[in-house]
Amino acid sequence: MLVKASANGKTLLESGCFHNIINPLGASEPLKLVYDGLSISIETEILPESESNKQGVNAYVRNGEVFFVHKVIVPIMNEAVGLVIPAEIGKKSNGLKLFLAWHSLIRKIGDNQISVITNFSLYEGA
Repeated sequence: MLVKASANGKTLLESGCFHNIINPLGASEPLKLVYDGLSISIETEILPESESNKQGVNAYVRNGEVFFVHKVIVPIMNEAVGLVIPAEIGKKSNGLKLFLAWHSLIRKIGDNQISVITNFSLYEGA
């Protein structure tokens, strides 16, 4: 990174934005990140408004890959949703912890199309 940014004991390693179109009626490909050999998958699953009580983020590790499943309804007020507090997802070879945070702007753009714009950041810290 050309710019060094840090606060609260964390240093920004990488940050980006990814625009994706998903189909709320079927399986969509998750956003895949790879950092220093660690694979990270962020899947956005759109719920019907009637299932708003099932919203949330689930995380698990399988075969060394980190998976996040974000279940969400399309926000009415266009607010950003996601994992907004950096979560520890691993440890780097230098002994520092690796953290990930993201938020998505989700908007319906057609009968069977949802725009998901995900801003993500990876951090290291003690």
